[in-house]
Amino acid sequence: MQNNINLEQIKADIEKAEKKQDTKKSKQQVVNELKPHIELLKEKGYSISEIVKFLTDRGLAITEGTLKSYLNRNNTKITTKSKVSKINKKPKMIQQDIINDAEKHNSSNNIINTNENNINSKFPLRDDEV
Repeated sequence: MQNNINLEQIKADIEKAEKKQDTKKSKQQVVNELKPHIELLKEKGYSISEIVKFLTDRGLAITEGTLKSYLNRNNTKITTKSKVSKINKKPKMIQQDIINDAEKHNSSNNIINTNENNINSKFPLRDDEV
């Protein structure tokens, strides 16, 4: 057992030590960071399989399904037909669209009914037409 340990120096060095950087990232974290670049490759005409090969050749071993899944989790949908699009509306927004369409339909029916009433008041029907 060594008695020449400088306990105070060790404590001081520990307190001065910088926080260690987290160097391990999951594939999903890497895809999240690369997302704008992946979209750029799509805009340049690369297919999803070509992007997978591109990433795999550079050390990110990933399958087409996994890449699509990770990108879909980030609200970006990539198909094999080289299209990039935002996922359509959320269910609540779709429900509101349906309500708006129904209200428009009802208001157009009211206009028709109002027009019929106006026509009937200006041009009343004869008794034999009723």
